[in-house]
Amino acid sequence: MKKCFFIVVLLMLQAGFAMASGVVVSNGIEAITPAQLKGLYRGKINNISGERVKLVDLEPLQEEFLKKIVGKPLKRYKKIWARKLFIEGVLGPIYYKTPEKVIKYVKETPNSIAYLPSVPEGASDLKVLLKF
Repeated sequence: MKKCFFIVVLLMLQAGFAMASGVVVSNGIEAITPAQLKGLYRGKINNISGERVKLVDLEPLQEEFLKKIVGKPLKRYKKIWARKLFIEGVLGPIYYKTPEKVIKYVKETPNSIAYLPSVPEGASDLKVLLKF
């Protein structure tokens, strides 16, 4: 019985650690709702409080972010942005493969939003908007 209880507790702890796998950060955006973030990454809106937002995707974390926040699989997400490009001429988010490149871009680009696995040291000037 004790062994069974221990296994259940261990599984619950693992699930708890897996729940928060990333953060959404910004340079210049002070607050955002999950619905606004979803709208931005789905291409339904392009500004927050009258400011045009520049979006960034981090390739290693992209599928998880899309699943948890945007509610779309990667294939569908790519179709959304391909359609927006060809029909409306709207460019989608910028893609980077490393958190370091994402941080550099966000620090240098006002009103940009990105997601990262965590906020590393040296990036404390970025505003954490959400955890996912």
